[in-house]
Amino acid sequence: MPDHPVPLMDSPEVIEPPDVGMSHTVGQMILEQEEGGFESEEDTVANFTVTSFSVPSACEEASNGSESVTELLGAEGPSDSAMPRSLENFNLGKVLGEGTFGKVFLAEYKDTKQLCAIKTLKKERIIAKNDIKSVFKEKRILQKVTSAEHPFLVSLYATFQSENHLFFVMEYLPGGDLCHLLEHQGAFEESKAMFYTACIVLGLEELHRNNIVHRDLKLENLMVDVHGYLKIVDFGLSKDGFRYGDRSKTRCGTNCYMAPEIIDEMAYSRAVDWWALGVVFYVMIMFQVSIMPRNQLSLSL
Repeated sequence: MPDHPVPLMDSPEVIEPPDVGMSHTVGQMILEQEEGGFESEEDTVANFTVTSFSVPSACEEASNGSESVTELLGAEGPSDSAMPRSLENFNLGKVLGEGTFGKVFLAEYKDTKQLCAIKTLKKERIIAKNDIKSVFKEKRILQKVTSAEHPFLVSLYATFQSENHLFFVMEYLPGGDLCHLLEHQGAFEESKAMFYTACIVLGLEELHRNNIVHRDLKLENLMVDVHGYLKIVDFGLSKDGFRYGDRSKTRCGTNCYMAPEIIDEMAYSRAVDWWALGVVFYVMIMFQVSIMPRNQLSLSL
């Protein structure tokens, strides 16, 4: 597999990536932490005390004795990953984003200066929301996606943990997400929208080939890599083992991208991803989407 995909057509011009703590002149990270980047004093780098991800420390067992906490141990990354499973091997930069369970930091692998994105998840929040199975499911799907080595799907490099956090070391995508691009550029020309759509189509085909339905395809979950190609990210709501012909009634996703059968709480198939792609394409060329009353999806010209 080449380091980057063979161009299918002329790659669209990518705007300058957002300020994420990188110097574009020398290609090195700026390790100035944004004010308020970490949530509290215990979240500083010095207090990210990393332990084995597979065996709970004696301190952890003595301090919690909780089945929930024990369940969080053992979530190792891909077995063939050369990336060390310790935060000490990385320089942390600025915050790239924030989610329900934690933040995503720009990071630099010290040995090779490779940039990556480290997703931090607070164990306390995961346990409080009883969402342990979802975290492991996302890890499992990311490992499966990474093993496919597909150019339009994000890669997971490694996972490890500290006493209070889980860490996912991910591929860094400096071009930002489609929402950011649209906010800066406005509606795309049809040729650019078609280029990005082609990337998504190939990515979705690979997911479905591996019996994975994404279920949350949207602008924010589509990011541009350093070569200008689009990658599908965030598998938190995805479902694996979902074969052709399978059905689900779980209501999940983002309202304005939901297929009618999800909104109407009917059984749905993997086709819901294609509906969401249609919404994404419409927004790219029209830059307009709205939710109408009675839970009916309406796209307004």
